[in-house]
Order: sequence, then structure tokens, then C-alpha cells
Amino acid sequence: MRRSIRLTVLGCAAALGLAVTAIAAASYTPSMGIFQATYKPAGAGFVTIVVAQEKADDPTAGIVIYAPLGYKASLTQAAGTQIGNVVADVQIFDLSSTNVFPLKGPVKVDNPANYPAALNPCTPGVTHEAVWTLNAALASQPANPIPVYVDHTTGAEAAFSSVKMTVCFRDPTLAAGDPRRSPNGTKFLDAAFTVKGVFTNPSKAGNQLWRSVFTPYAPGTGTRNAPGTREAQGVVPMPYRISIKRVRRARRGFFRLAGTVNVAGSLPTGVGLTLFAGVKGKSGLSFKAVASTKTRNGKYVFNRRLPKKVTYLRRAAANDDGLRRSAGDVQLVDRQQRDQQRGQGRAAAETLARFGRALARPRPFDVRVAAVDVLAVIHGERVRAGVFGDVVEERGHRLDEWSLAWETPLAQPLDSYGAVLVFGGAMHADQDDRHPWLREENLFLQRLLMLHMPVLGVCLGAQLLAKAALAPVYRVATPEIGWFDVELTHDAQDDPVFSHLPQGFEAFQWHYYTHDLPGGAVELARSAACTQAFRLGDSAWGIQFHAEVTLPQVESWIEHEDDDEERGHPPEELAETTRARIEGWNELGRTLCGSFVEAAERVAVAV
Repeated sequence: MRRSIRLTVLGCAAALGLAVTAIAAASYTPSMGIFQATYKPAGAGFVTIVVAQEKADDPTAGIVIYAPLGYKASLTQAAGTQIGNVVADVQIFDLSSTNVFPLKGPVKVDNPANYPAALNPCTPGVTHEAVWTLNAALASQPANPIPVYVDHTTGAEAAFSSVKMTVCFRDPTLAAGDPRRSPNGTKFLDAAFTVKGVFTNPSKAGNQLWRSVFTPYAPGTGTRNAPGTREAQGVVPMPYRISIKRVRRARRGFFRLAGTVNVAGSLPTGVGLTLFAGVKGKSGLSFKAVASTKTRNGKYVFNRRLPKKVTYLRRAAANDDGLRRSAGDVQLVDRQQRDQQRGQGRAAAETLARFGRALARPRPFDVRVAAVDVLAVIHGERVRAGVFGDVVEERGHRLDEWSLAWETPLAQPLDSYGAVLVFGGAMHADQDDRHPWLREENLFLQRLLMLHMPVLGVCLGAQLLAKAALAPVYRVATPEIGWFDVELTHDAQDDPVFSHLPQGFEAFQWHYYTHDLPGGAVELARSAACTQAFRLGDSAWGIQFHAEVTLPQVESWIEHEDDDEERGHPPEELAETTRARIEGWNELGRTLCGSFVEAAERVAVAV
């Protein structure tokens, strides 16, 4: 069997959360990806497996997903146990030849005895260790469970994989009434299923290779097109970490720091690191205190004069090995009063002692990037960066505005940006047919998630981000146009972007659509109508409310409001209320955006 393979390994530190590939083929271009709760060796947590194909592709007949060697799988859950959830997108040809329908539901354990080997058309003659069912369905409709056959590998497959998952689909292109046809002519497009309490990571460090083998149908025949089989692969480096410690034998008035960089169990040479400093009490990095150094067999050393009242941070610069960002510890050092009381030399020694004790404590290490190019994705002239743009520039960063609707390339490569802001628009997240570039934006946002690029979606931007993560988007029961109460959830208390916001506030809103939470996402805020904010992974946030909006923007929206949509508010009253509240609202927006930009400046790495 001939397989066309294209492998992409994403950058070590930037892509720990997801590895995805796309395979080029004339009429069949499937892809796959993996999210995990933890990337530590021997760590256990949820695993989300994403499989997808293009809408124009031939229908998929079957997929075999291989977990890498070293992964352990517990397959002893009792029948009927819910072990996760699934979201999916499908076409249903009996309902529409063009529309895409979102499905969702639980992942449950079934009894393998219900799938006798002699009668199983998916894996004829094979008795399986475990069977999961994907019970995805339209809202208020019964599910047609799709079985996933799960087994520990044997024979040749055991040389590269520990566990495999097999799923089959019926052919939707057959004539109605053909028993081999899928129910209602349903064609699989994409699915993300999350399972908990099943997988444990390999105990050894290294690059972990996931594989998915996709086989299409020859359309209209109900027969598998074996020569059309394609394989997608994803690499997950495990683990990634950096250590830092104070070296005590340093000259008086100097500090000396040393440590190691570890990428997937290797100690790279030539990784560039730079120590930065910022003045206490001022935002951003006011000056660079230390020049760069490089690792030698994973080791590095900084030796520099100790300035007054600084914050010490460290990051790794881009190098040929693909490492984009690293981390350091943060310790505030205030020497001003001690310099006056004890003299500069004694203060330096005491400061170093305190610095060393702080570094001895086990804690996450952070990084702050000195300058960040921020990309603003916009969807109309009246829906732009607002106060968010001011915050980005005030912190010393540069903002590029860009829209896929312009059909122009980015000003610079995507991976050269440090963060992305995705703003609102007059269109809706499911209007791909009216705005074909929305399909390209969906792929663009999926790419951001693959890269673990810090991204913040606003209103439509949040809906598109959720859609890119395979969550359904749909009309909200009660549109929110104007000022509405928003409450933070318990999870917002420890969130790096939302922890500085008040527990409750009135938020400016302008939306007719909402979305479900993507698999693995954390809800951070709610209103009476819908989810108002979420975090996906450690680098993607979505907010439904318009924290970026300015008074001129609101006045423009009121003036150009779509007559086809339900207004639900007197325009003059909304304008007057907004004029009275916009100043305080802009302060909250500046706080939120400032926290996001700061999160984009830092990359947390567990020691």
C-alpha cells in the first residue's frame, strides 16, 4: 500500500501543546492533531485527538490512529462509562448539499461483545479489547453512535506504536436506499474527541510521534480506495524545561547565573539566551541589562554587574534548532534604601543572598520578550483595534493590521509575530458561503493554535477561535446589544489575563451568535445569555464582549446597524448610556489587554 507522507515538527517550546500536519493530495487531504493536558514524562491527563479532512475531499472510509511507543492505555473501564466528549462537523446530504452541521456528545465505553468479529465490516475477524462510541448528534436529535475500536498493538505495528484506535464510516455518496450508505448521507469532515483517565505519557524523554492513517472511498462505489491512503504524523517533544540558579562565587557587585536547557531529553548547543531587566514600578522592559550568551551542551552562564532596583528575566532567542522561547525566574530586587543605609557593596551582597534563596524555591519560570510584533486581524473598517491598539504601542510593541478579505499577504512571516488579536465584524461565524475567506481564516486560526501563538479573539474573533477548535457556533437565544452584566467564574481567579478584572461588571456587547466551549477549554466568564470568555490551552483566549471598543466605534455601529437584525434597543438611549460609561469601560479594556500582552511576553515552563 503506497502512502503519501508529509511530516511537520513544530518548534520545541512553542508547540508543546499540539503537533499537526497536513498532507497534500489531489482529492484527499486529511490531517490530525493532538492536545494533551500534560507533556511531562509519565504524566497523565486528558488527551484530545483531532482528525479532519477538507470539504471537497473524497469521503473517508476509515482512520487508524497510532499512539507512540511508551504511551500506556487503561482499557478496563466498565461499559456505559463516559470517558470524554466529542465535537464534530459533518455534511448531511439529505438536508443540504452545501451546509456544514455541528455535532456534539459524549464518548462512552461499550461492551466489545456487542461487536462480534464475524459480523464487523470495519475490522472483519478481529476481536477487540475495548470499544468507545462517539455519540455526536445535532441539538435535540438522537445520536448514531460511531464505534472506535481500541487495542494494544501486536506484530509489525508494535514496533512503532503501543495502542491503536480504528474508526470506520459508511459511504455518503451512495444512492438513497443502499444499505451501505451512511445515515442521511452524512459525510465526516472533522472531529475532536477527548478522553480522560486513559493515557499515560511515556516515562522517557524524547520526541513522541503520533500517526494517523486515512483511507478514502472511491466516490459512489462503497469501495475503499486503498491507493489513495494518506498518513498524517505529529511530533510532540517531551519534556521541555530550563533551569536557573545563582552561582555564589561571583565578584562583589556582580551577579552570576547558570543553568541548563533541556529539549525532549537532549542538551542542545548554540541556543541563544539573553537576560533582560525592567525598572521596578514601570511596565515593560526599559533597558537590556545583559548581552546574550549561548548554551554549550545545554549549559549557560551569565556574569554581569548588578544594577539597582531591577527585575531579572531571561529568554531564549530563535536558533537553528527551532527553539523560539525559553524562560527565567523573576525576582524583584529593591536596593535603594539599603544602599543609603549600608553602602553599595554590602547591599549588593545581601541582594544576591536574597536572590539565591528565591531561586532555590521550586516554582514555574517565566520569560518576558523584549519586543513583540502583534498582528491585528480585522473584519471591517469600523471594527478595529480600539484601545487595544493603544495598549500594544504604549508597551513598546508594534501593531500590524491585516484581513484575509483584503487578499494580500502578511507583512512578515506568521511565526515572527509574538501575539495575534482577532477582532469582530458584521458577518457571522457560520457564513462561509457569503464570505468564502472565512474558510481560510478558520485554517489560519487552527495554525495559530498549532503554533501555540498567544491569541485573543474578540466577539466574532472569539466565535471563530472556538470554531477553529471544532466547537459549534450558532445564534444565541437572546441577542446582546448594549450593556449587560458579566460575572467571572472561579477559574478566572488564577487566569493570567482575567485575574486583574473585577468579579462582576457591565460589559458592552454587540452579538447575535454564541458558541459552545471547545474541548479542553476553561470558561472564564458568563452572562445570562451565554459564555462570555474562555481560555484554550495556555495561550489562547476568547471574549464575547467588546473590551476594545471606543466611543466613535460605538456611534458608528449604531449609525450603520443592520436593519435585517433584531435591534432590541433605542439607538439614542444606547448612545447616551455609552457616553456615560465608556471612560470606565476603556480602563477595564486596557487592563485586560495589558494582561494579555504581558502573557504574550512570557512563556511559562515547569522546572
